Amino acid sequence: MSQIIVIAHVNARAGSEAHVQAELQKLIPPTLEEPGCHHYELHVDVKDPAHFVFYEVWDSIEAHQEHIDSEHMGAFVLSCKGMIAEATINHVSKLN
Repeated sequence: MSQIIVIAHVNARAGSEAHVQAELQKLIPPTLEEPGCHHYELHVDVKDPAHFVFYEVWDSIEAHQEHIDSEHMGAFVLSCKGMIAEATINHVSKLN
């Protein structure tokens, strides 16, 4: 299977934007060291500072699942408990 692209959206609850952003940024260094991770880039919506978007490139859905199950993702979830209004993950692939 070819590489997959992951688009992950995280919406912080009002008043939690700075904390969620800081915790999301902490994910970048250890994630880039994970097997199967080729790209892991965090963005913020220019009109909505509570809306964060990750653009990720992985070897496979399985490699991405290992990331979801990682210790640093678990720490993020605990640190931001009650601060996330919504989160979605989309797996896509190139059509060519």
